Amino acid sequence: TAIHNESLKDLIVEFDKKATVCKYAVPEGYPDNPVKDAKIKIEDTGDALLFYSSVYEHEGIIYTTGSRSIAVVGISDEIEMAEQIAQNALDNIDGRVFSRRDIGTSKLIEQKMHNMKKIIND
Repeated sequence: TAIHNESLKDLIVEFDKKATVCKYAVPEGYPDNPVKDAKIKIEDTGDALLFYSSVYEHEGIIYTTGSRSIAVVGISDEIEMAEQIAQNALDNIDGRVFSRRDIGTSKLIEQKMHNMKKIIND
């Protein structure tokens, strides 16, 4: 409603000082030849936030549509724990989906930072 009322400037926005990691479950074959209409079963996702994306529901069953199906977000004081929360949630999603296990890991973050430093210093 703040956008509609043009009152965004009046909002007081606060942020928690937390680490977050977002990972996606995508259909097998994504992005070039993704499996469509595959059943997904979601078990206990623990402390992760879960967001449905490119899925549909029919008779109580969730199916893929061909793009990023489900996002999970881990939140913690430390990035390593946030990554683990997100990964644990993904490990409890069954079906013809996969995810990148390296997203949010210290190793990948260090690689990305190294690459950015090279770009800045070149």
